[in-house]
Amino acid sequence: MDNQQQQDALNKEVVKLFKYIQAMRRELAVVKGLDSKEGGFRSVADQLNETVDAARSATENIREFAGNIASVSQYLSSSVKYQGALQYFETILQQAEAILDATQFQKEMELRVSNIVQTMN
Repeated sequence: MDNQQQQDALNKEVVKLFKYIQAMRRELAVVKGLDSKEGGFRSVADQLNETVDAARSATENIREFAGNIASVSQYLSSSVKYQGALQYFETILQQAEAILDATQFQKEMELRVSNIVQTMN
């Protein structure tokens, strides 16, 4: 292969690499969020940390709301005199407890992602 052929081959590879980088940038921009006020690209670890924080906040809210529902259900079941209603309050209480149990999976996922981020750093 002479010098010109090598130069042409190198140019083609550089153009392919440039196109690949442009495609990656578009994909990363979607992951980052189009409405982000930050300029430039953040690290994957930063994005994962933000995801974990958002999931943690949502989980805490869900747990708080489910606990509130359970408390109200317990209060109502002890206050209501109509025996036919008690089974419904018990169902509400059971469902609130099921929500609390389900959020345990989210807490485990938060821990796993946090461990991945620590490994990446």
